[in-house]
Amino acid sequence: MDDILEKTTIHIDSDYASFTSDSEFYVDIIDDIKNCIYLKTLKTEVFVKANYPTSATDYNAEESSYIENSIFNNKTTAEEQKNPIERNVFNTGDYIYISLNDINRINTISKKITVKTFDDIESNINNHNFGLIWTKVDKTPLDYPLSNDDAYNNLYEFNTITDANHSKALIIKDFNAMLKTKADTINNSGNTLATTTEELNDIITFTEQEYINMGLFDYKTFLKENNYYHHITLNNIIYRYVPTYIGYTKDNKRLNKHTWNFISKIDNTKADIIKYVYTNSKGPLLNPMNKVYNYKVKKEELNTLRYYDSIYINKPTIYKNLLTSPECYILSYKQELSGTSCGPNDTNTMVLNPILPELKRFNVKLWRINELGEHVEIPITNDGVFRVIMSFTVYYKRKKVTRV
Repeated sequence: MDDILEKTTIHIDSDYASFTSDSEFYVDIIDDIKNCIYLKTLKTEVFVKANYPTSATDYNAEESSYIENSIFNNKTTAEEQKNPIERNVFNTGDYIYISLNDINRINTISKKITVKTFDDIESNINNHNFGLIWTKVDKTPLDYPLSNDDAYNNLYEFNTITDANHSKALIIKDFNAMLKTKADTINNSGNTLATTTEELNDIITFTEQEYINMGLFDYKTFLKENNYYHHITLNNIIYRYVPTYIGYTKDNKRLNKHTWNFISKIDNTKADIIKYVYTNSKGPLLNPMNKVYNYKVKKEELNTLRYYDSIYINKPTIYKNLLTSPECYILSYKQELSGTSCGPNDTNTMVLNPILPELKRFNVKLWRINELGEHVEIPITNDGVFRVIMSFTVYYKRKKVTRV
């Protein structure tokens, strides 16, 4: 007695589904489907409410889109100011991924990036050249409120010690004088001296012999990661130098980890705004997709992820809703089968595991790629993505009944 291959087409609409969370919904069918053989995807469509521009008079079909704020802030005149970078949630060339139960017919490689923050700046205290290289920075703890709490880490404070028997103070005063001279001398010419803070040398170096000649034989143990040199002259030239690794903030400011720790202690909000480290002094740079690309990377994680279907992000179909106030545009992204082939080996077909139980409930979830390459769930709400429509055909076997 041969089995009969039959099929049934399922239509799912999130408007008539039950939600387990903002990003997952399910549909139950009345009659379960037994002995499923394979599934053929027909259509997956996602509807999005455009949220840019926000003014009804500015809306137009070419420029309206669905945007979000980047995790990065753009340059500002003050480091405590937030200036979020706007980016499209769905960017041309990306995909929307769809999960349907445990039916996985698409594999994709993801690369999740963890951005380096000032917390992640490496320590160089054990490097052989620690203390030999000093870097000009734009901020030290003395530039912030409560700076008196950290003044003892400033080597310039040794200059205020008047005790002629304080041998260490005498040595550090010599060091401070040499550091200032090295900072002042432009291009090591010996003749041209800096007249502004900006003209001071970015990098100054010492040799071990110079330390020995000053009597600072123990410079590697005397200097700590929280030491720095900060001094303002009568001509308002500001000397800020550190012996440790530095990073660049969004506003092109050079900080070392100790100053960052001080900022974090006194102002968490400001610290959160400037926490990301960039590869150069230009602040965040944007590619044509308005994506920041010059941040420093702490870690990359590669993974293979599996989904039921995907929608390639290209120019959407755009609908105008005149009934809303203000008027708005609706964007439609769609993946739809073309052609009538329905063989189990087609790319739009997924052969099902024969030991799986019958199909009765269909669970659906959407995913997108965020700006750091991570696959994140897409909430389905009244703003942004608000509706999902799917259709697919299930092929199953039914026992042939012989009538006598």
